[in-house]
Amino acid sequence: MFGVLIFLHVISAVVLGVYVLLPCFLNYVSKLKQESLTSVAGLLIGLTRMGQYALILLLLTGGAMMSMMSSMPSIAWLIITLVLFVIIGAVTGMLIHNIKRLKGAKATSALFSKVKVYSWIASIAIILIVLVMTNPRLFEF
Repeated sequence: MFGVLIFLHVISAVVLGVYVLLPCFLNYVSKLKQESLTSVAGLLIGLTRMGQYALILLLLTGGAMMSMMSSMPSIAWLIITLVLFVIIGAVTGMLIHNIKRLKGAKATSALFSKVKVYSWIASIAIILIVLVMTNPRLFEF
């Protein structure tokens, strides 16, 4: 059972990588015309929705694996990971909302800048959570 949870956890982490690549992809998207932008925005909505489902699966599989462990990680590690999960969930929710606005309305530079800022925040938060998850001993005092 533990092996299945690890497999699902790793696959979900790979799917969450779409947010790490999103800031680079948005540089390309910002140069598109409005007609092309509508179809690309639909693709971005689908990818970010998959990322949100992956985030939920990561939280569930991580919690299940922690309950199977004989020793629990430190409280600082738990708090940092939960705060980062909440940040990622909130920022990606705002990101998908603005991408939907980008698809429906005339794309403005202010809207693009919001999407870029949210994508950078999500990308940095995901890199931080990977660092925290792979190095839990950093938070033992």
